[in-house]
Amino acid sequence: MYQLVCTFTASVVAASVVAASCAGGPGLADSPSPVLVLARVEARPDQRDAVAELTDALVQQSRAEPGAIAFDVFEQRDRPGRFFFYEVFRSPAAARRHREADHTRRWFADVGPLLVSPPQIWTPPSP
Repeated sequence: MYQLVCTFTASVVAASVVAASCAGGPGLADSPSPVLVLARVEARPDQRDAVAELTDALVQQSRAEPGAIAFDVFEQRDRPGRFFFYEVFRSPAAARRHREADHTRRWFADVGPLLVSPPQIWTPPSP
């Protein structure tokens, strides 16, 4: 998992990630309708390590999905336990398969009680 080196707001992250994806990041040029998903979760202070461990497993399994172009998670440096997800899938169908995958459903079930609040998930409109 990566650590962020600066403080920012979710809207700044969303804007910069959308801009990078629209600029034709790796793997996007050959995909007619990639889907970008951004998410943020915040672990309860006493559950940071458990959330990180469960999330590491999710990342590895999600990257192995055939429709995944990118699946990265970053932890905010000055706010341990706040994780930002950057996910890109080749198509809406690939994004749906990811949401319905056993490992994704298991992650939501296992991590839910460990979070301060439910995950925040954004799917910006396609360019």
